[in-house]
Parts: sequence; structure tokens; C-alpha cells
Amino acid sequence: MPNAETNSPTPCHLTPLSAGGWLGGPTAAERKGVRGWPALVGLWGGARQPESWARFYTLPEHLHSRLSDRSLHLIHGADSARAIYAVAMCTAELPAGRWLVSDERVYDTLQNIIGDPRIRRFLVELLQEAEVQELLGVECVDDIRLGASEVTKRIDSSHFWRQFGIQPLYPFVCGQPDPADRTA
Repeated sequence: MPNAETNSPTPCHLTPLSAGGWLGGPTAAERKGVRGWPALVGLWGGARQPESWARFYTLPEHLHSRLSDRSLHLIHGADSARAIYAVAMCTAELPAGRWLVSDERVYDTLQNIIGDPRIRRFLVELLQEAEVQELLGVECVDDIRLGASEVTKRIDSSHFWRQFGIQPLYPFVCGQPDPADRTA
């Protein structure tokens, strides 16, 4: 499969499932002694929607601890399956270790959960503290700056996608339906 950026073959070509395949025996990658494997970041898709993750912040203190680093890295279930398949079917030598695999974007945790009325109440309460006002640079919930420009990207998985000549297909868009959901 050619690399989309250079239009040249990648060092690792995907091969179709053989008679052995995943269930019937070792894959080509296993026969080659592959030691590398993808480690996935925040898995989303289907019932796993980041907007519903407000439920994990049951107390204002839980939210407070997240405010200093709101970075969120995600990967859709379909893209994670493609990543795992690419590694399993790889016939080239791969480096030992793990790749941290994401969709190469960074999201704002707070942007995804601020629509929850409980989270807004927690923020009103937390903004009574000077430390939180300084951290967020505001005194009012409605003035909080949201979005990817307000957070720091901490994971760069571009090397993984380049290695296998594929790209993630399903970025998360807050408030939008799951793009891989064929029933929607």
C-alpha cells in the first residue's frame, strides 16, 4: 500500500489474511517475530461518546484535578481495529516496543463535558477559588475558552500511521453523530 504523503511504498506492506489468519494460526507478523504493538489512547465510538464522560466527574474535586491538563487524545474503534490489523498483517521487521496510537488530534476534555448541567454547577463552584480563576483565566463559566487551541498535544502518533501507510478515518467532532455508525 503506498504512503499517501510520498506516494512510495512503505517499509511495511499489508498482506491479506492467509488461511492461517488471526484465528487459525500465527500471522505473518508473528512468524517474523514482531515485537511492536499499538497501545491505544481514549477509545470512542458507538456507545462510547466523550460527551457522556462527564459521569466520571462525580465531585467538584475530580473536575478540579482535570482543569490543569484538559488534553484529551482519542481514537475511534474502527481506526483502532485498522491499526491492530495493520500490525498483525505486517511482514516487515518492526521495532520492539509499543506505539501510542491516536487519531493525531488533541481535544479539550472540558469542551466535551461542559454541556452537562452538573459540570457547569461544579465549574461555578470551583470558580469561587482564586487558583481556578487564575488557571482558567476567567471568573465566569461562560467566559471559559474552549477547544483544541486551549490544550497541549501530548501524543504524536504520526510515525505509526506513516509506518503502515494508513491514516485514521474517524476524528471526533463534539456534538456530531458517530461517523462510522451506519444506523444513524
